[in-house]
Amino acid sequence: MKPIISNEDLRRVERITMHTQGIGALELMERAGHGCAERILDLEKDGRLGHEPSYVVLAGMGNNGGDGLVVARHLLQAGEHVRVVLVMHRSTPSPEQVAQLEGLTKMGIDPLVVKDLIGGVEFLENEVVIDAILGSGADRPLEGWLRDLVAKVNASDNRVIAIDLPTGMPDVGALLVEHACIQAQHTLTFELPRLNFLFPEAGECLGAWQLVPIGLDKAALGLVDQVGNWVEAKDVSELLRPRPRFGHKGTFGHGLIVAGWEGFHGAGVLSAQGCARSGVGLFTVHAPLATIQALNIALPDAMTSVAEADFSSLPDLARFSALAIGPGIGTGHGAVQLVEEVLTHWTGPMVVDADALTILFSRPDLAARIPPKAILTPHPKEMDRLLGQPSPSGYDRLLLTKAFASQHNCHVVLKGAYTAICTPDGRVFFNSTGNVGMAKGGSGDVLTGLLTGLLAQGYGPLEASLIGTHLHGAAGDLAGTSLGMDAMRASDLVAFLPAAWQMLRS
Repeated sequence: MKPIISNEDLRRVERITMHTQGIGALELMERAGHGCAERILDLEKDGRLGHEPSYVVLAGMGNNGGDGLVVARHLLQAGEHVRVVLVMHRSTPSPEQVAQLEGLTKMGIDPLVVKDLIGGVEFLENEVVIDAILGSGADRPLEGWLRDLVAKVNASDNRVIAIDLPTGMPDVGALLVEHACIQAQHTLTFELPRLNFLFPEAGECLGAWQLVPIGLDKAALGLVDQVGNWVEAKDVSELLRPRPRFGHKGTFGHGLIVAGWEGFHGAGVLSAQGCARSGVGLFTVHAPLATIQALNIALPDAMTSVAEADFSSLPDLARFSALAIGPGIGTGHGAVQLVEEVLTHWTGPMVVDADALTILFSRPDLAARIPPKAILTPHPKEMDRLLGQPSPSGYDRLLLTKAFASQHNCHVVLKGAYTAICTPDGRVFFNSTGNVGMAKGGSGDVLTGLLTGLLAQGYGPLEASLIGTHLHGAAGDLAGTSLGMDAMRASDLVAFLPAAWQMLRS
């Protein structure tokens, strides 16, 4: 897993890397700029920068500007047409920036210097703007002519590639609306994701982002505080257990899905379908008769248990190895009794989702009974209800969710563009798969069933959360590629889960 660390700690790791590897800042800058130039040429080759683009590099006075000048040099050496605009946001450049500028000057490049006016900065048609003005060097909101320059970049029709970070990108907890920030279509950042990438308040200005390795010292990364973990396919594949040759359906557990009240039969069906694709040996759906009838047609694999009219009864829980409760059960008296009954008599692995989360908010005494192997799967508004207050930003919500997971000794899968798994011991894991095409009703029901099946097989709550969220997002990525993010629907996640499993197993 890649650690997520603060910008300050990243600079500390860079200093340690230079010391342990016996290199200077110029060599590290060369790695960064060269890597970014290669990615830019790949984007051009793939047609994502338009037809035969040229480039204009907006280079600041610090080391981000130096990175941009290295990018300019390598693009020139690759035969690209490149202009350089030197953005003098301060009077004194860094020594590394000076050295890189001298190298470009020797190649015959005469930069346009901008000191306090932007009237002379114009962008040509089909010219890609490379933003290397500030990177992570912005420690306060932009003002004056620099803010105007950012506005001019954003008002243009030109594609923008940001190096390290888009200029003006706010830190975690800050709101993008209060900051002038370059709106990039692509961001090339170094080695590790940054925490502010993962929240909408700041992350909207990134566009599609890629990690560019620069050879940071791995031991040094272990010396600094982690604010999170970035989970990739190889990390998840290492958690998968083999399926023994002589295994049978009893080997792989028995999950129970309690879902699907009147008007929400699909929630029960989708949860069951997610569980069916989890590798579980057996699964039973406890739901009203109408949901069971729909399920018998949609999913003959499922065993069923018909709920009483008020949804207050349960089957014998002793025969199940994990259960899920919540999708589409409603919040009426019978549903409240049902949640209370489960939390009174069940101490094993479970998933709490949707309406069951709303019931927990209305009954704090029930929240105190959440068993230690439980996974809660709220979306942001559900999490705010659980917390009893709206969160001013995604970062604030994450901090409160971490505290909630610790207080209630449970795992919380906080769903979003980058789903965050919060553990009872205060760690946070961010899922790297998924896309906005999954922002459709029913997607969360599929995840609930998938997590239940993984828990039933004996995976721990953290393992199940990591595997389940990755597979869920990977199925979404496959569906988006095949069908398009507009047209894909929640049931398509079920259809693409087998391919997601095959990718992960391979």
